[in-house]
Amino acid sequence: MPEDIKKAILICVDSAEVPRLLEGAKVGTLPHMGKLAKEGALAPDLIAPSGGAAFATLATGSSPTTHGVSEAGGKCGAEYLWEAWQRSSKQAVLFGYPADRLPCKDVPQPSDAKGLATYLLTNPDWDLCFVLLGDGGLKVEGVEALDGAIGSISGAADDETLIVVVGLPRGDVGGFVLFKGSGIRQGVVLKRAARLEDVAPTVSYLAEASVPLDCEGGVVYQALEDPDMKVKELRACRRNYERLRRSSGPKVMC
Repeated sequence: MPEDIKKAILICVDSAEVPRLLEGAKVGTLPHMGKLAKEGALAPDLIAPSGGAAFATLATGSSPTTHGVSEAGGKCGAEYLWEAWQRSSKQAVLFGYPADRLPCKDVPQPSDAKGLATYLLTNPDWDLCFVLLGDGGLKVEGVEALDGAIGSISGAADDETLIVVVGLPRGDVGGFVLFKGSGIRQGVVLKRAARLEDVAPTVSYLAEASVPLDCEGGVVYQALEDPDMKVKELRACRRNYERLRRSSGPKVMC
């Protein structure tokens, strides 16, 4: 069985360089994206709403019809991923990500990706990190700089941290989503199209955290080494419990 996912870093890229990032991930011309693609699962066809609605969809797992957001920072009528994770006693931190309701944890906002990586490494009291690179978030110019920023942030992760990179579509150019971590298939390009709504439930499933109440997406099982791994883990827990119960002998009568 793979090690359990303990934390998750979700990097959202909103930049005109998203197509070049995707190409670099596929062919390995960008070292950090190439490494993530080699060690993870890439869905190169991401279906997502346009504009500010995409941020709310990614953060809630629900469609614009459900969350009601049409522009970045608009009032959201659905539960955010970090609000759901609080029900599982997990804490979130946001960096540059637009939302009308932020996690209760107040954190300093670094000016660049290296500063963010330093924060994540020196402040372990977080379970979910949401970060936006590009317009409105951490400013990064050029595809090489974006690749370097992704490398710095993902470098703050250990083997038990799930890394998700989402490249939002730009106009007529599609986006992508890349998963890397324990239990994720390595070096595969998924044939199925992923929806932006699928990211939140997939992250929650792997981290054994609560799913947003209004989530409409599904787990991207094709990215997993074993789609039944959580069922098998539960069965193993039940077997171990039964062994422990039986080995404890008859109850003492008082």
